[in-house]
Amino acid sequence: MDLILGSSSPRRKRLLEEEGLDFEVVVPDIDEEKYNYGETPERVKRIARKKMEAVLEELNKEEAVVLTADTMVEFRGEVLGKPESKEKAFGLLKDIFGNSCEVYTGYCIYRNDQVTCDVESTEIKFREASEEEVSEYVESEPVENMAGGFNVNEGKPGERFVKDMDGYRSTVVGLPMEVIVPLLE
Repeated sequence: MDLILGSSSPRRKRLLEEEGLDFEVVVPDIDEEKYNYGETPERVKRIARKKMEAVLEELNKEEAVVLTADTMVEFRGEVLGKPESKEKAFGLLKDIFGNSCEVYTGYCIYRNDQVTCDVESTEIKFREASEEEVSEYVESEPVENMAGGFNVNEGKPGERFVKDMDGYRSTVVGLPMEVIVPLLE
């Protein structure tokens, strides 16, 4: 069966490639804002499901396995989007560093007329950071294009600010691979 990734995320693509999975990408055409309401775990699961439905409608391939996901960062009860500017990212990161936030990834897998949807979450605890460190980080990364203004992937500059993580790092990246790979087998 063909695996279809319903996502334009380069990070999700990379996670599947690192697992050695062959897949095709089909970008779902949905208005995510239309489904972006309620508690964060339900939001990400709802949006992942709507992405899956859009991909299935576009493909009309019932023999395919379709994987979709949506990820959101929550800090102090608020969902953080992309900060849109380095200045906004600086202010946001000054607040986040020294605290913790929750990252939720909702995912859906369609296979043989069966749909599995769920949510994984990971709490990231950040160490304190000086204004100079935050400023250097903001200048070193395209933070204005990242939810919450940070990228804590392994080997990335933001990783040095992580004190602890409770959950899967892959959930933060955008696909909880420890859960998804067994479901794809």
